[in-house]
Amino acid sequence: MAGFPERSVFDLLSSYVQFLFGRNGFLVAELYCPSAQALSFPPFKDKAREILEAFQLAGREIVEQKAVSAETLAKANQEIIEDKDALARMTNLFWKTCIAEGVSPREFEEKGLMPRPDSVESFLMVMPMGFNPEGAGNTRAVIQFNFSGEAEGSCYFRIKSGRIEPHLGTADKPDLTIESPFEVWMDIMTGKADGQQMFMEQKYRVNGDLSLLMRINQFFGK
Repeated sequence: MAGFPERSVFDLLSSYVQFLFGRNGFLVAELYCPSAQALSFPPFKDKAREILEAFQLAGREIVEQKAVSAETLAKANQEIIEDKDALARMTNLFWKTCIAEGVSPREFEEKGLMPRPDSVESFLMVMPMGFNPEGAGNTRAVIQFNFSGEAEGSCYFRIKSGRIEPHLGTADKPDLTIESPFEVWMDIMTGKADGQQMFMEQKYRVNGDLSLLMRINQFFGK
C-alpha cells in the first residue's frame, strides 16, 4: 500500500520482487494499492469495501489454490481515485488549510477540521465529500449558491435518491437559493461561524424553501 496515487510508485518494489522470486516460480501474485488513505474516505466507501474484500479473497485463494484469479486481481488492483488532478487539488487545499490553521496533519484530524475551499470550484469538490446520504434520505432538491466577495461565482447541487451532483452555474428552478459572500459561507461551512446567527445578522440571504436551509446540516457533515 502507498499514499501516492500513481501505481508507478510500486515499480521499483515490483522489479525487486520479480528479480528475487519471479524467475524461480515462487511469485504467486502482486497486489498493490495506491492512494491507500482514501480507503477511509466516505465518498469511496463502496469501492474501498470491494478492494478490501478482494484482498481477503486473494489470501484465501493463495491458501486454497496457490494462485489468485484474474478477476480477484483486477478488483484488488483497481484504482481508488481515477481523477488524479482532483486529488492533487484536494491535497493542496488540505495543506493550505493546515498552514493557515497552524496545525499538523494529525492535529487537523484530531480537531475535526476540514479543508477550507478557496474558490467556487474547490467548494464544488469539497461539499460532495461531506455529503451524508442517510441524512438526505429521499430528499429531492436543488440548492443554488451565488457567491460574492473574495471568490465570485455560482454553483448548485442536485440532491436525489441519496446522491449529490455538483454543477457550476445557475440552475433553472432551484428549490433554495443562498446568496452569500464567499468568505462568510466558508466560515459557516468550516465551523468558524454559526449559520443561524449569520442569517439573523443578514450576513447572507436566502430565497425558496427555508426548511431545506434548516436541514442542510443533515445533508452535509465532516
